[in-house]
Amino acid sequence: MYDYSLLKIISKKLAPDSMQFIMYIDPLFYYHKSEENLATLSAINDSIYLYMEKVEIEIPSKLNEYFHKKIDNDKGFRGSFKFVNSKRIRLVKFR
Repeated sequence: MYDYSLLKIISKKLAPDSMQFIMYIDPLFYYHKSEENLATLSAINDSIYLYMEKVEIEIPSKLNEYFHKKIDNDKGFRGSFKFVNSKRIRLVKFR
């Protein structure tokens, strides 16, 4: 097993709202089922989810069915996202 740590921050820049980025969403903290609630993804409503208790993810209706197919089976996915505001990102497409 490897241990990683951040040594130093070189710079901080605000990314433009129009920037797309790729991120992997994993609905579980651990890769096994447990009696404890270890979910990293929780529903706020039918199209917005809270990820890692920090970032809101907006799921457009045209992507909702595939999103639920993955999440309901505790499967992660890679997607392209765009910023909506400082606390919310929007899923643009699956990768």
